[in-house]
Amino acid sequence: MISKMFRKSESPASASSTPGSVAAPTVAEAAQLADKANWESKLQEAMGNDTALLALAKEAPSIDVKHAAVMALAGEYALRLAEREFRNNDRRVHRAAKQRYEALVQRREAREVASRLIETAAVLVHESSIPSNRLGELDRAWQALDAGLLEGAQIAAYSGLRETLATLLHERAEFQLSVTRWFTEAKQAATHLNAMCADVAAGVKERAELAVAAASARTVLSAMPGSDAAIAGSADAHSIDAHSPHAGADLRAFGESLKSALDQFDRVDARLTLLDALPEAAQPGEGESNRVTDPAAAGERWNALPPIADTLLAGPLNARFEHWQQMQTSARQSSQAVVRQRADEKKKAKTQLHTEALAGLVTEAEAALAAGKLTEARKPLMAIDEALGDSAAARPLQARIDAVQAEYARLKGWQHWGGGRVRDDLVLEAEALARTSADEQYAAKLPIKQHADAIENLRGRWKELDRLGGATSRKLWQRFDGALKNAYLPVAAHLAKLKAARQENLDKRNKLIAGLDAITLAVAETPADQD
Repeated sequence: MISKMFRKSESPASASSTPGSVAAPTVAEAAQLADKANWESKLQEAMGNDTALLALAKEAPSIDVKHAAVMALAGEYALRLAEREFRNNDRRVHRAAKQRYEALVQRREAREVASRLIETAAVLVHESSIPSNRLGELDRAWQALDAGLLEGAQIAAYSGLRETLATLLHERAEFQLSVTRWFTEAKQAATHLNAMCADVAAGVKERAELAVAAASARTVLSAMPGSDAAIAGSADAHSIDAHSPHAGADLRAFGESLKSALDQFDRVDARLTLLDALPEAAQPGEGESNRVTDPAAAGERWNALPPIADTLLAGPLNARFEHWQQMQTSARQSSQAVVRQRADEKKKAKTQLHTEALAGLVTEAEAALAAGKLTEARKPLMAIDEALGDSAAARPLQARIDAVQAEYARLKGWQHWGGGRVRDDLVLEAEALARTSADEQYAAKLPIKQHADAIENLRGRWKELDRLGGATSRKLWQRFDGALKNAYLPVAAHLAKLKAARQENLDKRNKLIAGLDAITLAVAETPADQD
């Protein structure tokens, strides 16, 4: 918006330039552009600060700047001050400030009225009686407000409360009718559920039919007029008694009867669930791990269930459980024998796997020692010691383990002595190479690549000895490393010379390119200078 306002005040001289002409700005135009950029920067800095914007509107020399600063004001108090400030100065700025101030006042007042109407509707929701004429007055007052001035949350809040009030009026009108209808349904559901419990306990009916009857009874109970699930806050126990004291007492009586039938169903269903979870016969090997198949544990669970007062229901269920206990006790004895047999088999299998793993490690160590790789042989030997611990392997395997451990110790001793001799030779070769590099006559004719390869070869041989585990010392390594560093000096000097030559060539190339660019620019600017 600020950039658009400043574009409107550009000099007409720039707009009247002929197409294709390139005219240099005059001193006045340059000053005008600088002044415009300065005020635009001040406006950008003052954005979001009503005090700074108001001060900027007062001191700005341009009407456009004043107008832009006033249009950026956000507070009602700041707009009121601006309206008073420019009332007798500039009509355009004063009109903009006044219009924005009056719009903010109208919006605030409309939202305050809307808040009061929402509070009134919220109070009516919690009243036991809602006068229809009061609801009509509330609707007329809301319709008189300009919806464009209200917040979306206010409109949504009032709409929700209005819908809730309409629902409450409808529910309370339907309440008395629903009470009579529910009495009949509750009586039928309780009678049917009690009869179905007796039939399923005796084995006459299937358990699925009992579940259907219980679900139907719960649906009827949840639909009881005045309950939380049925009318969700539109009427509670006190409001029921206020509408009809006799209906409230009857509802509670029928509700308790239906709850008692459902409680009896829960006790029967808990016993049926436990009976269904019990296997018909103990499975071999599961008697110790599955407590459901343990007769004693199952008996504790059965006795811990809530008791059933009706003997016609409890008798058949107890008889079914006692029959299962008798069958399970005899089957459990044979199951324990199977468990012991399987435990012995698992123990033998575990021992066999352990022996095979040790044999594989011994074979790996034997192969590494045969190849002279002591470092690779050390890992399986350590794994063998960790696997054995304080115990011993079988006699044939233990003999192989003792033999491979003895061979490893023997070769380790030879390696310590031989590795030291080889490292001494490598140090002598490195020092000889360093002396050759120091000879100026030889250094002038030194083949650099072959010399560098020789240094790398010596270092590789030293690393190979480290991998094989040969003996060494810090002092010997320092001699070897120092000799190779001295031998590398001619290589480093040669590389530095090549780098300097490359840098010199690069500098020459850059200077040549810069000279060509300067010539190109001079040729391109010549026609413009002649014009």
